[in-house]
Amino acid sequence: LNEVTSYNIQNSINMAHEYLNLKIQGNYEIKNNCLYKGDVKLNDNFSIIDDLGKKLNSIVAIIQNDTRITTNAVFENKRAVGTKVDEKVVETVLIQGKTYVGIAKVLGKYMYTAYMPIRNSSNDIIGMFCIAVDSKDFIDKTTLNFIIDISIIVLIATIIIIIFFSIFFKISVTKPVDYIVESLENLSKGNLLTEIKLNSKDELQIIADSVNDTRKNFSSLISDLKNKAENLGVDSHRLHENASETTQIS
Repeated sequence: LNEVTSYNIQNSINMAHEYLNLKIQGNYEIKNNCLYKGDVKLNDNFSIIDDLGKKLNSIVAIIQNDTRITTNAVFENKRAVGTKVDEKVVETVLIQGKTYVGIAKVLGKYMYTAYMPIRNSSNDIIGMFCIAVDSKDFIDKTTLNFIIDISIIVLIATIIIIIFFSIFFKISVTKPVDYIVESLENLSKGNLLTEIKLNSKDELQIIADSVNDTRKNFSSLISDLKNKAENLGVDSHRLHENASETTQIS
């Protein structure tokens, strides 16, 4: 879950910074002790930050060196401009040049945060871009989303399994049953020549063998009856001839 949470906050800050790049073109530079992006001064520029904060439902801040110069965060009933960031964040981002993702202290409250370095055209780190959310709320939301994702995966897998077994059942059970029923109908119509050819090695095979045995028995019985009828006809003809000869002698 921690990996999922880290991925979500990392993904959020990447999207937020891309959105900022689309809204404000140009490189970051420090001019007259203020941070600019292109020709836009970022110090006390709250419109883009407020817009991002609403979209992400997060605290968003742009930081010059280690000091917030614009943010939607409120501290003691005013914008938290001029406040410093957590020292461990400064170590990771400003000194090591890495993105920090994890729990950090924001205005006296521990929050789940992501800080990425801001670089000028010379690739020097001159500040940070940050988003932060309440750690408990964010983890609860991430957990809920994780559960929903897993539930969707399980549901899709279940549907696939049901479809597979439905097709398997139709092929392995329904079709052989239809085949046996058709053979029984042919048998009831007097067709004793068609043999049921099934190789299922289960209860259906037992039924098929029983039908085949019945067909053979009926065929054998009818053949015997035909033979007896033919023999009876021959005997009757002989008796008729004998009777005729006896009448003529008399």
